[in-house]
Amino acid sequence: MLIKRTAIILCGGKSSKGYKNKAFLKIGEKKFLDIIIEKISNFDEIIISCSNKKLFSNYSGISKIVEDDIQDIGPISGIYKSLNESRNSKVVILSSDMPLVREEYIKKLGTYEFDEDALITFTNGSSQPLCGVYDKKVNNIIRASIEKKNYSVKELLKCISVRYIFPKESTFFGNVNNLEDYIDICSKSMQMKEIRNNS
Repeated sequence: MLIKRTAIILCGGKSSKGYKNKAFLKIGEKKFLDIIIEKISNFDEIIISCSNKKLFSNYSGISKIVEDDIQDIGPISGIYKSLNESRNSKVVILSSDMPLVREEYIKKLGTYEFDEDALITFTNGSSQPLCGVYDKKVNNIIRASIEKKNYSVKELLKCISVRYIFPKESTFFGNVNNLEDYIDICSKSMQMKEIRNNS
């Protein structure tokens, strides 16, 4: 079933040592980015948001690669530019360092109807603004935040109307900020594989 929303993968982040884009980290032989692309293959439009288009020029199955206009201000720049480029009014945002988010949950984000400005995952006692759905109408507010040098996406949520969604499986939403996080994600991936094999 084709999901009539745009899916945007934010690929701007580097590992804590700053030497590798987190989208290219691997679980086994698969890059994080490849894992996520497989899970969103039935979306109407797929956009890669990045700071350097050349790094992603070999990717197929992508509708568009969008390069940040403003560098080094975090994911808010990629969200702003990609929302402008999207052909759909509602856009699913996924961080490239969340490869364990289940395909079923992403599909739920893609089909969930809501009237607020955003639909945001809330898990482990915190909002996950890089795993949710944004309406394009928030882009004027995002632009104003950038102009004021307010680059926090969590702070942005205070300026728009938000509906929160509470997934049952909270362990799959961790992202990678350091080596320990990477090891943890790889370990959880192995646990998930064992559960599937034994079910």
